[in-house]
Amino acid sequence: MGRTIEMKMARASLAEVEALGVFLRDLDAVLNCGEFVDDSDPEDVRDVKVGEDEFADWVRDRFERIECSWRRVVWNADTLLRNCADDTLPHLDWRADVRAFLDQQQGANHHDDDEPSEEAGAGGGAAPAAEG
Repeated sequence: MGRTIEMKMARASLAEVEALGVFLRDLDAVLNCGEFVDDSDPEDVRDVKVGEDEFADWVRDRFERIECSWRRVVWNADTLLRNCADDTLPHLDWRADVRAFLDQQQGANHHDDDEPSEEAGAGGGAAPAAEG
């Protein structure tokens, strides 16, 4: 039987995921569309030709905002894709063994909800939890 190796890694926050997405979206706009986003006014998207020095400064400034967090975002996504996602599908979904485990856990949790609570005593059950 295989040996289980445990590891811990830093989890990327949703803010870090969003910041990386914004950086890549803006970079794509500059490289592919020639649109330059002015930080002082995010609504000011101009069609301009950006010089190499200005572009380098623009990338450097934005990259500093995600300098360490982009690694967490990519590492987290890579780990989840490699260990949880079904790589035979063209869309993101659980691997069969992961889905079976989650379904089993969900069934066990529903079963636990049906058991009388110790507080209710042997003859009574707890009121059903409100759904929503």
